[in-house]
Amino acid sequence: AGLLWLKDTVKKGDTQFVKADKGGAICIIKRSCMRKLEVEKLSDSNQFECLGTKDPVPDVTSTLLELWHHGETLNFITRDICYSVVGLCNSGRPSTLSAFKPGIPYYYGLLKIHKVDPCNLSQDFPIPLRLVNDLSQGPTSRSDKFLNFKYLQPLQDDFCKDLVRDTTEALKWLEHVDNQLIPNLKSFSWDFVSLYDNLTPDLVKEALLFAISELRCDWSDDFITWIMSLVDLSLSSCFGKHGDLWYRNKAGIATGGSLSVSLANIAVFYVLKLVIYDSDDLPPDLVGLKRFVDDLAGLWKGCKEDFISWADSVNMKLKVFGLSIKDNDVDQWDFSNVGDFTTFLDIKFSFSTDGYVSSDINIKLSDAKLYLNYSSYHPRQIFPSIIYSQGLRYKRIINDPIKLFRRLDDLKHCFYKSGYPKKLVNNILDDVAQRPRYLEYNSDNKSTPNPVLWIQTFGPVTNQLKKIVKEANQCLSDSPAWDKAKKVIGLVSRRAQNLGDIILRRKKFALTCESELLGTQRCTPLLKSAHRRGRPCASCVLMSDNADITSSASGKTYRTPSANCKSRNVVYCASCFLCEKQYVGKSTTKLQTRISGHRSHVGDSFFDDESDEATLAEHLLEAHNINSVD
Repeated sequence: AGLLWLKDTVKKGDTQFVKADKGGAICIIKRSCMRKLEVEKLSDSNQFECLGTKDPVPDVTSTLLELWHHGETLNFITRDICYSVVGLCNSGRPSTLSAFKPGIPYYYGLLKIHKVDPCNLSQDFPIPLRLVNDLSQGPTSRSDKFLNFKYLQPLQDDFCKDLVRDTTEALKWLEHVDNQLIPNLKSFSWDFVSLYDNLTPDLVKEALLFAISELRCDWSDDFITWIMSLVDLSLSSCFGKHGDLWYRNKAGIATGGSLSVSLANIAVFYVLKLVIYDSDDLPPDLVGLKRFVDDLAGLWKGCKEDFISWADSVNMKLKVFGLSIKDNDVDQWDFSNVGDFTTFLDIKFSFSTDGYVSSDINIKLSDAKLYLNYSSYHPRQIFPSIIYSQGLRYKRIINDPIKLFRRLDDLKHCFYKSGYPKKLVNNILDDVAQRPRYLEYNSDNKSTPNPVLWIQTFGPVTNQLKKIVKEANQCLSDSPAWDKAKKVIGLVSRRAQNLGDIILRRKKFALTCESELLGTQRCTPLLKSAHRRGRPCASCVLMSDNADITSSASGKTYRTPSANCKSRNVVYCASCFLCEKQYVGKSTTKLQTRISGHRSHVGDSFFDDESDEATLAEHLLEAHNINSVD
């Protein structure tokens, strides 16, 4: 009953389910309130420019293909790469395959509930919103992914010396400092204010050129120009659709682009290099500084007063570049004395007087502490894996055995609350607690090829498919290239639709216009326009524009989706105006084609019992003696 209510609620469109910006929580909010927050954000003329209703995607796509063709001409890329990335064929024309056609970039909002007191979470209290530009299917998305994987991400890794990839690298850094036993060590954390909004494209390109000049001396001037042209096109393509209007980011860079993280990391390190790392007044009390995109954590040997003076000067220098690590001068710096904890990523750490580090897990207040319910219809091996992975995460982060025991005990109760058997939870987490703490990465063994996955997209994997794959693997095992591989072809089934897929319909809500009519609509106006060319659609006069329909047999009322007579894959209902009888049919072709098939049988004297298209004409003739379309 609950799932049916969720589906019905999403279908009606009055209520929207939105992910929180942090913590993994899901918020339920009225669609009108959510749209108001999104429109208010997009109405900020300092941040966004309204482009009207004209779609800018075709112009960007054309420019992108010209750049890639130019790169191929100069032998920067091969013809095969050119085709596989952007679909540029040998003829110089773009491929017509759907994989190469760009989708619609759009804006959607994430609610910052972590910045609001839980007591104030109501419809009347204003909730901060972070607006995200989804460019995953944008016109430059395929080009950006190639550019990032091939060139920019390796450049970022070589250039950004202060970067940590994840929690494990941050823990290894803390362990390294712990081995030095620096007494009276304090810690601090910084967070760039609205980093992506404040990074200007000019600063990003300046930082990128500097990194290239420092570390890529083998790149030619023409190749650098080509790379920068692609980056510039990507930065200028930070637009998206909301409702029926298109908007462009006027300030900053997009948060949802494939190049965003790499470009932001390079730009931030470039600025910090000028302001801190290569500065003449680098304080000797600064022991270390590590960063994960816009979050920084550092270690300090001196007193708090000296730190505040230095941090204020750093913040003033950052403002020259349009960046800031503190909202305003009234706020206090996040500085922790000896023994006090500092937060970095999902770690809380502190140093003792003797220089020993103590690390604990950081659980935010917005964290619901809920895990996949044990009654879920997932493969049973999933549930022990969730318990083990979470326990291992706690084991890696927490270096105090007593504190680890308490935290694992809390974790056990979280799994109990999600329906996990106590025996299963206790056995796994007790085993994890006894294991040694290990901070190294597991090395992947790539000596044998990875299996090719045969994906069963509809329904479960059948025994017949299993037999075919087994026979194919047996044949391939005789090949010298695959003689060491146990399995060449792996058989998996496509993931079923989960609850998130059902209720989190952010693209649908983002692209739905407020004025969009519900129900079926006519594909062309009934009144013939003086400027319209071609014949009017003959099916339009038969279409109803009602938003719902009531069954004459059951009395139930059904809501009709937005569609017209050119829509495909529809279930339709034809009602007789004379006797109110109804006929329900389906069509995978255009609805107007199906209706034309019905109309073509009106006037027939004999009917084929096996033809569904003749049913309506047969009813008109036998029940009402009508044998003419007119």
